[in-house]
This record gives sequence, structure tokens and C-alpha cells, in this order.
Amino acid sequence: MPAPYLSIIIPVYNVRAFLRECMDSVLGQTFVDFEVIAINDDSPDGSGEVLDEYQAIDPRVNVLHMNQNIGLGPARNEGIQHAVGRYLLFVDSDDTLVPGALEAIANRLKKTHEPDVLVYDYAREYWNGSIRRNALSRMLDEGDSGCVDFIQRRNLLKVLNVAWNKAYSREFILQHGFAFPTGYYEDIPWTFPILITAPRIAVLDMVCYRYRQRRSGNILGTPSARHLEVFEQYERLFDYVDSKAELEEWCDVSRHW
Repeated sequence: MPAPYLSIIIPVYNVRAFLRECMDSVLGQTFVDFEVIAINDDSPDGSGEVLDEYQAIDPRVNVLHMNQNIGLGPARNEGIQHAVGRYLLFVDSDDTLVPGALEAIANRLKKTHEPDVLVYDYAREYWNGSIRRNALSRMLDEGDSGCVDFIQRRNLLKVLNVAWNKAYSREFILQHGFAFPTGYYEDIPWTFPILITAPRIAVLDMVCYRYRQRRSGNILGTPSARHLEVFEQYERLFDYVDSKAELEEWCDVSRHW
């Protein structure tokens, strides 16, 4: 059986209230050449049982059950290790894909001759039902339909740099050994090194992802001393830039991120 074109990686922890909406938004896409790798990160709220239900009825779903809670970054790494698709996408389990998102992403990947990274747009979905598109959506103007390196699209530094608004060539990720660290703000030493290393980046000027703005329960919106881990994550980023001679031109820029 041929490998799927896309691998959708969904780490899951204590989101049973939102999980079915997330899974349905992925499995209900018009584009069907994908696999879902859902990682139950030892969730105590029954999310694992919900995932097992989906796995039982849809062969595209592969559920991994962790024996202990390992955190968002390592859970995503588990998904990467099990993925076989040509491209990797990440979906947080309280968020959703918009209808037609995967078809648009796949079409754009093929139109731009399969770049290392494709950046697409998102909208914030609030608890009162309102939806607001990314205020910097103009940064994703497709212009000509080709690929560029990050120097030519450095305005992408201003776009919310998270894991879930991009599709990544799995071959590119494995070739360079990119992986998520432990701790809060794990997207920082993942996203920036990938963007400045990738020789071929494309953009898609379409909202593909809805980022749920929860009234409460969001880790990054909860007071905690662990928010200080952001400094460690930036140090990981700076260490990466400093370790690569070919990235010397980014050294001064990176200190201002």
C-alpha cells in the first residue's frame, strides 16, 4: 500500500470536550490521501478512549498511547517517528481544520513543486463564536507561485511562528534531525531553525486552521513560573544559529527575536 501524501500529527491531553470536533474536522476533509497519528499523552480525562473509537472506524487513524505524560514537544516527536507521509502537519487537539484545507494545502504543495515548508494562514476562534483572521495575513501574499528562501520572505518572522500553520517535508525534517524540545514554548527552537534552514519555502494565502481561544484552561494563558522556560527555548535557537556557519548572516537578526 503506498504511503499517504500527508501525515497529520495530533498530540492529545485533557481535551475530551473539544476532541471530537478536532478529529471530525480532519477526517471530514475532501482530500483523503492522509494518515492521522494521534498521541494520547497519558490523558486522564478519557481522551484516549475517544481516539480508540475513531481508530476502530477509520483505518487512516493510528493511535499511540503513552504510558506517562511526556509533554507536547516529545508527543509530537513520537508522531514524527511513526509518520510515513510525504509531508507532516500538526494539529492541536482543541483546534480544527477548516473545510477544504487539506485539498488546498496539497494543491499548493504540488503547484509550487513540493517545497521544504509551506506556510498557510489561520484564524482565531473565540468562545463566543466569533472568528478573526490573522491580522498579518498580508504577509502570506502568494505573489508569483514559486518557492523562495527565508531571506526573500523574512517578513514571515512577523507571522505567528507555531508548528501548526505549516506543512513540512518529512524528508527535510529527518535529513536535518529537527525535533521538538521539552518544556513550554517548544515551537521557538523548532520553527525558526526550520525556516532559516529551508532552501525552498512557499506560502498559501488561505485560512486553513482555526486556533481556538479558550476562556480558561490554556496552558500559556495560565500563570506559572514555567513561562520562564521561554528563555531556555530562545537559547536553544541561538545555539542552533551559532552552530551553523552557513547561517552566520542570521546571527545578528536572531538576537532581536
